Amino acid sequence: MIQFRETEFPDKTKKEQSIAFIVANGVSPPRRPLRLLWQILRTAGFYSIFFGVWDCMLLALLLDGCLWAAVWAAAKEATLLYLLVFLASPLLYALLHLLIVWKERMAGMYPFLCVCRLSLSRLTAVRLLLYAGASMLLSAVVSLYLGCFSGETYSAPRLVSLSFTSLFFYAWIQMLMEWTWMNRLSFAAAPALWTAVSLTLLTARTYRPQILDGIPTAVFLVCAGVFALLYLKMIRTYSFEIRQIS
Repeated sequence: MIQFRETEFPDKTKKEQSIAFIVANGVSPPRRPLRLLWQILRTAGFYSIFFGVWDCMLLALLLDGCLWAAVWAAAKEATLLYLLVFLASPLLYALLHLLIVWKERMAGMYPFLCVCRLSLSRLTAVRLLLYAGASMLLSAVVSLYLGCFSGETYSAPRLVSLSFTSLFFYAWIQMLMEWTWMNRLSFAAAPALWTAVSLTLLTARTYRPQILDGIPTAVFLVCAGVFALLYLKMIRTYSFEIRQIS
């Protein structure tokens, strides 16, 4: 004998609760890259993010320290010092990124990182933000030291604004080149371009005094803010968009 069971249909309240549960778990949350990258940093830890590349970080710090010592020794006039600070400020950021990427590719660590639980692009974005923070701290300390301990010869706010402008400009250009030129050698394009421009400006003695003197400090502060926003926008794109590197 066949028995039929009576089906209890949910009332309106249960239906709304079910719909709310499906929407809450089925709809992707809004993309907040900075919060996501902070969660990655907390989950992986500083040691895991830079696992196996501590020698590259030490070498970058040593080379950058030698460069700043050379800048201080070579700068006998304010005009030349401003130009040298502008050109030298992105060096720590560039060295950290260049040396670490080069070692990971040469040691075969890069393909291993591609299959890790964490996304390689987001792990790289966390590293880049840490590079930028370290470079900002070093640039600010050096610029304030040069400005405060030289009397009235050099302007500390101008040195800081110059340093931050060049740092974020380089960081934005570097990410833009890596994103648009999807090649395994793209990480070396920005350092090569910056080196070529630096050598050109340092050897062009006729036009060198007019390069930075006519630009007010406030303009550099605005430019630093604009390039910082462009850099963070590229970090967002780099963190969430999917690309294929040849």
